[in-house]
Amino acid sequence: MATYPTSPVGFIPERTAPTRYTSGPSQHTRNVWGMQTNRDTSDKTMLPQWNKPIKFDYNQARKDTGVNRQYTGFVPKIFPTSPETSFKRYIPASQAYGEGYFDDPNAPGKSYFETNPEFKTFFPYEPDYAGLAALNEFEKSGKGFFDESTSRDIEDSYGYYTTQHPWNLGGQWTDSSGEILANARPHSEDISRRIAMNLSSDTDDWASYNYYNYPTSDKSYKDTALHEMKHHWLQGNVNPEATDLYRNYKGPEHDDPWHDEINLGEGMWSPNIDAMYADLDQAQNFMKMHRLGKSQFLNAQNPTYAGYNTGGIVSLVV
Repeated sequence: MATYPTSPVGFIPERTAPTRYTSGPSQHTRNVWGMQTNRDTSDKTMLPQWNKPIKFDYNQARKDTGVNRQYTGFVPKIFPTSPETSFKRYIPASQAYGEGYFDDPNAPGKSYFETNPEFKTFFPYEPDYAGLAALNEFEKSGKGFFDESTSRDIEDSYGYYTTQHPWNLGGQWTDSSGEILANARPHSEDISRRIAMNLSSDTDDWASYNYYNYPTSDKSYKDTALHEMKHHWLQGNVNPEATDLYRNYKGPEHDDPWHDEINLGEGMWSPNIDAMYADLDQAQNFMKMHRLGKSQFLNAQNPTYAGYNTGGIVSLVV
């Protein structure tokens, strides 16, 4: 099961390492992709308002996401639970790289990426293509992006997407208890508004735990925005290929499919947050999502582009 550094808040690790994170005045007055941090919530009504649209900076978001390249894929890792027992999971290659997983013992100070060219094929150095494809899709949709910092619905989360559950796509669904749900269940709010963000000072406080190896909370806001846009791309019934991928989910999380896989993106492209792990189904799902995003984003940029590697989970993890 993936851990949860973004919406909803629920994973606060014990911090023992020195932190680079600061909480001075500059931390509270940042403009991140058009999202103004440290929102004054003295007018908190605890009711959904949807009257504070965010002028989201899609161009800067594309630029920043495009230049944030990390080694992409998953590798196995054994987690001991006692001297006699352990379990096997898969961790993002970017985090494994930071842990020294790819260090070449025969070439001190170098990694296999430097001494073995094949590793660049196995684990391509890439941006968050699913995030880029989702960002393009959300911008094209013209749907709203709102500051809902004073709403009860967002009080304990970084943000949310208003069609977050599978029932919103309609059709039959079997929940985690085995109950068959036959009908669509629309969200109680206007789904045309789509994405809500929490820009209150609480968010900076949460980021001090999850993003303590980063100097500011900027990445938490960026990760949350991309996270919610991926929900729209997969679940909004707006992109046929992404909708098909969503409907054909195979994994452990039936109540909110693809949420764990979306969460894994934070660990992959913000590798200095606390380590994340997945089971094999989740790791494979993630790479399907990444490859679809890569295909759609690159095709949108240049239909004749060729020569890129599709990446994915390789023999190291299966």
